[in-house]
Amino acid sequence: MRRTFVHLAAVTAAALAVRLALALYSPDHSGMTADYTGPSYMLACGYGYSRPRIDRWHSLKEELAERSMRLAAEGKQLSRADRPELPGEPLRPLLFRTPGYPVFLLVVYRLFGEPLLLHAGIVQAVLGALEPLLVYLLAMATLRRAGIALGAAWMAALYPPIAFAAVMRLPGAPAMLLVLAAAVCVQHGAARKRYWAWMAAAGLLIAASCYFRPNAMLLWVFLAAALLWRQGPRRRAILSTALLAGGIYLGMLPWALRNRQRTGRWIWGSTGTGMTLWKSIGEYPNPWGIKVNDLLTTRRAKAEGFESDLTPEADLWFRGQVRTHLRQRPGFFVAAALKRLPWMAAAPYDTGYVNPHRTKGMFSYYLNREGLRPRQVLLRHPGYVLRAYWERLLVMACSAFGTLSLLALVVVRRRHASEVALLAAVPAYYVLLHAATVFAPRYLTGIIPFQIIASAWLVAAAWHRLRRRGGPAADAAPSPA
Repeated sequence: MRRTFVHLAAVTAAALAVRLALALYSPDHSGMTADYTGPSYMLACGYGYSRPRIDRWHSLKEELAERSMRLAAEGKQLSRADRPELPGEPLRPLLFRTPGYPVFLLVVYRLFGEPLLLHAGIVQAVLGALEPLLVYLLAMATLRRAGIALGAAWMAALYPPIAFAAVMRLPGAPAMLLVLAAAVCVQHGAARKRYWAWMAAAGLLIAASCYFRPNAMLLWVFLAAALLWRQGPRRRAILSTALLAGGIYLGMLPWALRNRQRTGRWIWGSTGTGMTLWKSIGEYPNPWGIKVNDLLTTRRAKAEGFESDLTPEADLWFRGQVRTHLRQRPGFFVAAALKRLPWMAAAPYDTGYVNPHRTKGMFSYYLNREGLRPRQVLLRHPGYVLRAYWERLLVMACSAFGTLSLLALVVVRRRHASEVALLAAVPAYYVLLHAATVFAPRYLTGIIPFQIIASAWLVAAAWHRLRRRGGPAADAAPSPA
């Protein structure tokens, strides 16, 4: 036991060192985080979780950031006494971003001040150092092999994509940690008498993750299927499912009620869903001429008479358009989901490395200069592809290995099949959800810990088999299978 604690302490220290290095020296994604720092500054000013009209909102976010830096030079922070006045127009409620990450940034701002993004990255690095410990607990509850669990913990500590995902100044980082903690609760609760407390805690943790990124709201359906498949009293599985779902919706109820009061609609997530679904159609050539272009999406919304593409009214319109297109061409959506699956099986996660050979956008240099298609770029300029994307190709190979390991674990590991089903439920949910809707590598970072556990199991099983072939002296080693 003492040796295990020493190992886990070393794993945590290594994880913290890697994440701190990435937080200090990697890009801060400030172009994307303005959508979250702006609301956090509004909260600091006492304006609540609100915004002015859209055309004023974009300039106000920059103004708030500049004012905060000026106040920091004087040893002050944004407050009701030091805030810009917004006369002449009532503020509107913010609905297109759930409030989890802005509130997190507000807490960091009050504790440490400016520079906000740097301090947020450091805090996230400290929180992210807990990921290997959660991976260890989940692996132990699933596979019950300390060696495999420790190997998985070391992988989680050092694997660049999961370390970088933990310090990205975006809401996916806290959401990933909370969902992983919920998976640990579910796995432990399924094997204990006081399962009700574990399941309720898991539901509340998933609800907390939805305040950061509301894409886990239906995760309980997949977990329920795994619980019902387990051998054991059916009543226990049904109660566990009720506790999971109840915890999620009870936790999200304050946000939904607030939105109901302000819009008349039950909005459990955000008003960005319709626009995102509509824009995702443009990932592939389509008969409606839709393209993945934020500017074109905003113009389309304004052409329909909406303030922007993120208002509640625009959200309903975009949802209606998606439903209409789905009825017109259901085969297109099925084909699009199938096209996304290979990219999800071998996802090109970001590592924080800025490749000096890479031009902006995937192959955009040759696409624009020579009019080549991506396949033609691969055939005519393989040297460029290898130089510019070698780290992404390596990550894709690791990701593919993790996916194959998960599939092998589900098929082979029959001794603890029910525990493996619970482990596989989370990545299965995220893969199917984003295959059917919209895919970006950062949306799938939450499945990396589960791929790591399966990879550690497969490596240990292969190593054990090699040792057995090496001679009878290795036969005494316990088999991971």
